[in-house]
Amino acid sequence: MSDLYIHCTAKLAKVMKVKLQPAPEVEKVVPLNCWYANVLKIGLPLDIVLYTHATTLYSLVHPFDRRDAADYTMDVFTQRLNEILGRSIATGYDYKFCKTASRKVLGCMNELAFELEIRARDMWESGEGVELEKLEGCLNKGLIAGVRPADEFEQLVQGSEQKVPYLRIVK
Repeated sequence: MSDLYIHCTAKLAKVMKVKLQPAPEVEKVVPLNCWYANVLKIGLPLDIVLYTHATTLYSLVHPFDRRDAADYTMDVFTQRLNEILGRSIATGYDYKFCKTASRKVLGCMNELAFELEIRARDMWESGEGVELEKLEGCLNKGLIAGVRPADEFEQLVQGSEQKVPYLRIVK
């Protein structure tokens, strides 16, 4: 079983009622298994959780109900990751909630949160409804910290194919 490290902000850890462990040494973590997470209010009726991959800055977004258990929130994250990768990883990971360790990733997440808020407000006010997958696509195709997260994440996944031949991004 492989460990999936979720670096939670203190705000999200408090809401999900999880205890944070110290961040692991970077060398010991498989690059695909390290994500940052934060809960955001972006002007919608529900809060959302923003998951950002630690090295590629690829982001996943989903609604968040503060009454949900941490296990349920992680199940939703796993389902979204399954959709992106085109394979089932639901039983292959043990989740480790740990402290945030990179100011760069947190700064990029703040930028992503600002962009999410503006795009969601524009969608909401236009009357078309807010589609989180569309917002997610905008985040990943844009430039964040000088890179396009979708391209970086795809390169990471393709680079992993030598070890796991069925791993790919589903389009």
